[in-house]
Amino acid sequence: MSGGKKTLADWTVGAEAIVYQSCGACGSLQYFRRSFCCACGASDPIEKRASGAGTVYATSLVVRAATPETRALSEFIEARRNIAALQTYHNAGGMILRAPGREGGVMRPSDERVHQALAQRGEKMLPFYRSMVVWKDLYTVWGGEFDWTYGALGIVSFSNELWNSNMNAGRDQLGTGFGFASPVVINGKVIVTHDLNVAVYGLLQ
Repeated sequence: MSGGKKTLADWTVGAEAIVYQSCGACGSLQYFRRSFCCACGASDPIEKRASGAGTVYATSLVVRAATPETRALSEFIEARRNIAALQTYHNAGGMILRAPGREGGVMRPSDERVHQALAQRGEKMLPFYRSMVVWKDLYTVWGGEFDWTYGALGIVSFSNELWNSNMNAGRDQLGTGFGFASPVVINGKVIVTHDLNVAVYGLLQ
């Protein structure tokens, strides 16, 4: 918050309360504390305490930051509320993934245009990669990183691969005839056999 403004105590510090912010300019509500409104950009949204009254439509058990690596990333992002964009990395597959992770997930039209424009630029920069919406083009994800980084924090978020086997097909692709072969690991190398060929994969020298 700006100007040294005090914040209301909530459940994170032991108080029996849920605190949210209300924008005085556009009336939008947001949960995570920000010095600006994520909807219109107006400064100093007003903090309010929820009454506690409401209707529970569904419940789920969320295991948050279960590993040291995940906790470190969570703490890093939460300590830096001025992050505008986030890039994470997936396994090899030629995908430039973006939110929403589930059908019906909300993305503002202006944000959708930004994500789409960046993804299309990425397709031109990265051969063999294509822009994909998680739920529509891949599979449904509940409680994924995009739900937090974009859905809760308003950060432009993408996930794509560092490598794709089509980038150097002569070196990395198994080729025809290897579709049903079972790889074997020997001395740190992956060996794939076929009737007429043997492919060995290991660290590049």
